[in-house]
Amino acid sequence: MGSESSDAAGLNRLPWHFLAGVGVLLLTMAAGEAMGEPVRNIIPYALATGLTAWRNGWTGGLIGAALASVAAVAGGALTHRPEAGGLIAEGLVNYIELSAVVFGVVHGRKLRGRRRASR
Repeated sequence: MGSESSDAAGLNRLPWHFLAGVGVLLLTMAAGEAMGEPVRNIIPYALATGLTAWRNGWTGGLIGAALASVAAVAGGALTHRPEAGGLIAEGLVNYIELSAVVFGVVHGRKLRGRRRASR
């Protein structure tokens, strides 16, 4: 009985931003399956990453970027072009692009906090 309450408490501690980010990734993959073609646009992956970075900072954002990169690979969004260095290289480039989103969100949030504090 004690473990059930601790499991429920752990689920309640998950920030809604993280759950929303995972939901966006799942919807993106489902949309790709429904269309018969993967979603190659970076915006849904960046949205999921930005949601996790907004609340969870660097660590959560980089984990979100990794999850989004894995979702892009699993969903077939990355092309398998040999001249691009293969799937692993493309996944790393995607992770670096999404890490830039994390950088922007984390620093934008810090600047927003400084502006509010100076008022």
